[in-house]
Amino acid sequence: MIEENISIHSNYTLEVKLGFIPEKERKQSRFAVNFWLFIPPNLDIHAATYEKKDFYRDVKSNIRLITPVFTLTEIIESQSSPLLKLEHSVPSLINATTAEKDNFEHHTRMFLSVVKSALRNVVLAISNPKPFNKTAPKVEELIDQLNTIVSRYRRLEQYIAAKAIDPKINNYYHIGDEYLSNVIEYNCFRLMKALQHKSDTAAQMRALSSLIEDELRYKKSKGMLTVDRDSADHNRAFVKRLGYLKKYAENVLFVSATKKRGSVLKQQLYYSLAAGISMVFATAVAFSFQRTYGNFTMPFFVALVVSYMLKDRIKELGRYYFAHKSGSGYFDLKTKISLNSINFAKSKEAMDFIEEHKVPRAVLQKRGRPALSANENNMHTESILLYRKLLTLNRQKLNKCSDYALHGFHDIVRINFHQYTRMMDNPDVPLFISDGLQHAATVNGEKTYEIQLVLQLNEAEMHQYRLIMNRDGIKELFREN
Repeated sequence: MIEENISIHSNYTLEVKLGFIPEKERKQSRFAVNFWLFIPPNLDIHAATYEKKDFYRDVKSNIRLITPVFTLTEIIESQSSPLLKLEHSVPSLINATTAEKDNFEHHTRMFLSVVKSALRNVVLAISNPKPFNKTAPKVEELIDQLNTIVSRYRRLEQYIAAKAIDPKINNYYHIGDEYLSNVIEYNCFRLMKALQHKSDTAAQMRALSSLIEDELRYKKSKGMLTVDRDSADHNRAFVKRLGYLKKYAENVLFVSATKKRGSVLKQQLYYSLAAGISMVFATAVAFSFQRTYGNFTMPFFVALVVSYMLKDRIKELGRYYFAHKSGSGYFDLKTKISLNSINFAKSKEAMDFIEEHKVPRAVLQKRGRPALSANENNMHTESILLYRKLLTLNRQKLNKCSDYALHGFHDIVRINFHQYTRMMDNPDVPLFISDGLQHAATVNGEKTYEIQLVLQLNEAEMHQYRLIMNRDGIKELFREN
């Protein structure tokens, strides 16, 4: 199964989050994803102006494990809870080996990532309750669970301090403590914002506010950074610290991805074949004229020069033919995906501009228009960019990567569209209107461009998105029905 979520990441960047979840019973699972971009002709984005190297410069992919799924209740009570594993790892830290220290750090990071994910899910459930859902979590229950989790984690500090454990362990704990406090504060603020316009939430708002104030006092007592309303530098130090803590805690989920050029051997074989064909031609011409006119004659000399001129052209034409005739079998990049030295997945990716008549009919229908007629083909039409990924995941090897239950991994693809703005007009367009008093008045109009994206998952499943942008960046993103 493939899960997808597309959102605007920044002014010019789109983030596509793909979740690859293999079947538990199947040893190997294969996933195919096609990104079909339909680009307006006036943006001048096509094979001659936007090469593969340009595209891959604008695309960044991060691969990370899907966070192990626990509810807040399971974090407190489950025997496989990361909090319990963290507590069990502490007694072994006296005179600990390097492996035992690494084990404590690993469980700390996993605990922080799991708490963040579980807390986010609860906040979403309370903010957007489904009708007739009698099991929806309550704010009071959430606060009690958070207090339990925080108190159990902070009890570890007393043990670590009392046993004079390695300062590195103490540092791991304090980084985790600061991150945990920030996560609680942020999600409580989000929940307050969601509840502030709803009726009968005054008591819940007071409880959340009290929890936030407790955390802020705790952070200040520990010398941790907090948001300063009157900061002269717009809280740069705090934002930088947030980034460091996030990277530290969540880095436990990121895997190693080693990329290299794809289909190199096949490509070189085709190029060698093209060179061989051109050499056969040149040699045949030379032998033929030598036999007819003999050595050291002008006709033989001219034939030799012409044959070698044509030989190079035939070689280039042969390379072009083989590269494009077998293009669907080529991949630009290959990636080995591993964790703890276990290669559990591999992926291949390629980018090409595709002619209209080669696009599958189902994709064109999802795009919202039929294939072009013969007359329309003579006109300037939109460019069609295909970015495809093929992944293979080994479930058995994935299970060996961690002592936590792993459901799969996320491939977070960020596509930057800044290059697409080169030929865009100014976004502000003055428009005339009547002011009702026989005078001309103007209002500002906005010039925008639409890029259509059809996301094809395992060939059968397709989703269409409409990207609205101008020279100032991405304005809106719509998911079409």
